[in-house]
Amino acid sequence: MTANPDAVLELSTSQTQIELFLETGLDVSPASETPCFDASGHEVCAYLIALEASGDISISGFAPATGNDVVWNQSSPSQISLSWVSTADGVTGVHPIGTLTLAYAGSTGSLTLGASSEAVGARVQIVPVLTNDRPDFTLIAELP
Repeated sequence: MTANPDAVLELSTSQTQIELFLETGLDVSPASETPCFDASGHEVCAYLIALEASGDISISGFAPATGNDVVWNQSSPSQISLSWVSTADGVTGVHPIGTLTLAYAGSTGSLTLGASSEAVGARVQIVPVLTNDRPDFTLIAELP
């Protein structure tokens, strides 16, 4: 896995929908701790993810994953922000975010993770959100 805070996903016209996921570590906090307050596990309690399309593509829609209360704001055809706050004890492992729909005016373009993207960890600490080199656009909350 290649983690890169300035990751760019190069796209082609065959990719009209991109599945987005947030991946965390698998360590769950002990029962004596409270995730999203004072815990030591890899739970993610909230996130803000900014994505920017460039080149010949634009963002034409977003559909949150089933059961996921993602709030999104599309400020332009090239920018969207996705935010989520846990209503319970956070999430660990792979957490589906939703499906981003893209439109093409030409043959190529890219999707970039914005520098303002971040998550809130189990101790209510800010952690960076990175990407990896998988075919889907998995976002990684990098936890200590």
